[in-house]
Amino acid sequence: MSLCLAHGHPEAWAYPLGMLDDESNLIVERENGRIVTEAQTLQLGMAGILSPKAVKAFTDRIRELNVQVKPIAGLFDG
Repeated sequence: MSLCLAHGHPEAWAYPLGMLDDESNLIVERENGRIVTEAQTLQLGMAGILSPKAVKAFTDRIRELNVQVKPIAGLFDG
């Protein structure tokens, strides 16, 4: 339950056990994905010291990860 509380589920103490299990599994999956992404980015950055191709791959990866969400044009216009 503390995992869910620490990741933005203030009502986790009231979740049924099945939901608590599902939510904690989703948190672990998301955190593992974050760790893998950080490791890959670090590896590309270090490889960039030795290879111009790796510099390009690192730059492309950073652009891919740096997504900025914008509203669809006209969707929220008066």
